Amino acid sequence: MFFLLKQLFIIRHGKSDWGNPFQDDFDRPLNHRGLIDAKKMGSYLSNYTHPQKIISSTAKRALTTAYLIADQLKINQHEIEEQKKLYHASLDNLLETIQTADNKHNTLYMVGHNPGLSSLVSYLSEDWIELKTCCVAILQADVGSWSNWIKGVATLKQYISPKTI
Repeated sequence: MFFLLKQLFIIRHGKSDWGNPFQDDFDRPLNHRGLIDAKKMGSYLSNYTHPQKIISSTAKRALTTAYLIADQLKINQHEIEEQKKLYHASLDNLLETIQTADNKHNTLYMVGHNPGLSSLVSYLSEDWIELKTCCVAILQADVGSWSNWIKGVATLKQYISPKTI
């Protein structure tokens, strides 16, 4: 049986600014390198299938990363689905977000945090990688529904680092 290919781009936020020791973690911004890398990654991702949906943590560094990537893809920031539950999300929360995605979307971008995102890549693909800041793991699965994204269903097609583009 043939199903339409589903693609999930798992994106860790850019490098954050630790200059203010009193800064609340949720409100921590990107540093200069984080801003540059997010723009660079967005430009690079413009060569790929554009997402039909971008889902992002509402933490400042993740949302800024999502906005900068969306800008490079000519996607309006208002189209980004902001989900507070993605901040320090467990594997179960991340899976629920994917498994409840609208099936009309075949390509999703998810922007968030470690260690959850690295665990998610490992769980879905059974390939262990550690997502560094502003890196992207592209997963693909030949399934008809996001609800079928379970352990080992996906193939890790590519790991992209801003240092290599």
